[in-house]
Amino acid sequence: MVTVDARPVQLQGDASPTSVSRVLARWRLAVLLGRRDVRAHRVRTALVVLSVAIATAVVGFTASTVARVTTPGGSVTLTSAADLNTQVSVDDATVAILTAVGALALLQTLVLVAPAFLISLRRRTRELGVLAATGARPADIRRIVLGPAVVTATFGAGIGGVAALTLGLLMAPPTLQEIAAVVPTVGAVVALNVLLCALVAWVPARRVLRESPTAALRAAPATAAPAPGRLLVWATLGVTLLAGGVPLAFAGARSQTVSAMVTGVVLAEAGLLGLVGAALGALGRVPLRNVVTAYVLRDAARSRTRVLPAVAAAAVMIAGAVAALTYSATQHADEAARHRLVAPIGSALVLFDDTVESVDDLRTAAQALRDIRDVVPLTVAIGAEDFTHIEVGPSGPAFVDADGSALTMYGPLVGTPELVTALGLGAGAVDAVGDGSALVPSRRVLGADGTVALRSQGRSTTVSATVVPALWRYAPVVLPQSVAEDLGLTATTVGALVIPEQRFGAGDVAQVQEALNGQVELGGPRFADDGTDYALIAAGALAVLLVTWAMTALAAHEAQSDLATLEAVGASPRTRRRLAGSQAGLVAAAGSLCGVPAGLALGWLFLTAQRNQAYLESNPLTALAVPPGPIIAVLVGLPIVVGVAGALTARTTTTLTRRAE
Repeated sequence: MVTVDARPVQLQGDASPTSVSRVLARWRLAVLLGRRDVRAHRVRTALVVLSVAIATAVVGFTASTVARVTTPGGSVTLTSAADLNTQVSVDDATVAILTAVGALALLQTLVLVAPAFLISLRRRTRELGVLAATGARPADIRRIVLGPAVVTATFGAGIGGVAALTLGLLMAPPTLQEIAAVVPTVGAVVALNVLLCALVAWVPARRVLRESPTAALRAAPATAAPAPGRLLVWATLGVTLLAGGVPLAFAGARSQTVSAMVTGVVLAEAGLLGLVGAALGALGRVPLRNVVTAYVLRDAARSRTRVLPAVAAAAVMIAGAVAALTYSATQHADEAARHRLVAPIGSALVLFDDTVESVDDLRTAAQALRDIRDVVPLTVAIGAEDFTHIEVGPSGPAFVDADGSALTMYGPLVGTPELVTALGLGAGAVDAVGDGSALVPSRRVLGADGTVALRSQGRSTTVSATVVPALWRYAPVVLPQSVAEDLGLTATTVGALVIPEQRFGAGDVAQVQEALNGQVELGGPRFADDGTDYALIAAGALAVLLVTWAMTALAAHEAQSDLATLEAVGASPRTRRRLAGSQAGLVAAAGSLCGVPAGLALGWLFLTAQRNQAYLESNPLTALAVPPGPIIAVLVGLPIVVGVAGALTARTTTTLTRRAE
């Protein structure tokens, strides 16, 4: 226990002969009390340090990246402005996403650190009242409150700043100009995080300083059920911020305006918190007969300063995990959906070379591998050059190799009934080719009369066309041989499709490559990210457990009188554990219900930013891929796990009972 000299002269340090000694004397008490507080609550301190470090690392890395890409003549530039001398280019949308994530990380830190410091303040209210009663000045109280917060925040921000600086400079060998830009930028982020954490610690302490020493000594919790009018104000404000922030964020994502995107995200998050606060305030008015449930809801309504930050922190962390896994899953689903086939799945494409010069040679070599159902000649339209450039449709989109598959590496396909049948385009496509029509995958390239305009090698023609949506998997157009000749192109057989009786599999790839120099088509890419998805959810769940642990500790401190009453009336430890478990489960359930929709919206926002970059042709956004397993685990499993953990770690006896034992 720290012994405090009650004389005001010692607290103010007036007896010290020099200015340095006066400063040290004034901070001596704050340092002693701060060290005691850290030793008594090491887990809470570690939680604050870790939260501040992570937020500083994310925000600092984002700021250092922006500093490098905006430094003239630097080695890191935006992809949209990259040149041949650039060592590393950073995707424009990635910068926007990192900035939004940094803003959320900073917000998450504030709402998580606030209750951690509030625990310390509630535990020390009587102590501060004693100091005020013995003559301590407001400046002395400020130092006692801010000292531990500043030291803890500085330690965490320093760790995060070093990590951010290291990551920011390791992207590419930095120039002197970039170092001169990055170091002050990261330093400013560190200072900002320390300042914000100090502010978070100080704001709740102002009430203590405004109270008289007698009121502080009573240390009565200032909790009351909110008035209906105030709840309506919070709900209206939340809806307004949410309604304004969401459109602003998506407008910024579509236009690649980072400031609008980040501002919209912050406003939407603030609006969500306002709605959560109104909902928590209304919980105390719900008529219930179950004593445990009624107590938990009343406690949530009266102790909003404790419960709301916990729900907010849980929601932000769950939203981040859900956004990450939905973003990844959608990117993978989009990549698989856009995969171009080189042959029907399970067959192989073989291009003629010196060893295989005809379909008959290929059939003989393929039969040595396994039973072959068919070998279909691959015919393409070749012009004067090795690769034939063709424009399709009224807008004239250029057909280039990157937009097709290896099927069209020499030029557009020349349709034959055998080839169209082998590609599985349907009987209608076979009939259309027989009637001399071209095949296209989309109606967008057709004219009003149902024809398609084709241009190549200075020639042009218009031909009737049939839309075959499945064709996009292979090529942008299939030409009748007569149309190819009208464009000055020559129909040439350059290879064949080898279709076995039983599909080729992954184990046949090497054998087909060695024997035929062919490429086996196994279908679109397959991504097995279940482990990663559940790892993200597990990380979010662990963070929520830490948050609810802190909230349970604060609830136990504030509810000492209620716990004593329960002991006096003979309530069993089981009942007391149910109270603690229900309080923790309420935080987790509310965080999940808010975090999952917010995470889905964030994932969609990040994908929108990724797809609407000025230097890329805009691509339609595929439907959001939502992995059902992890989402169900968050909505159902997380509240149960957190509730059970809260019950098992709950305090079931008062301080007086433990001393008596």
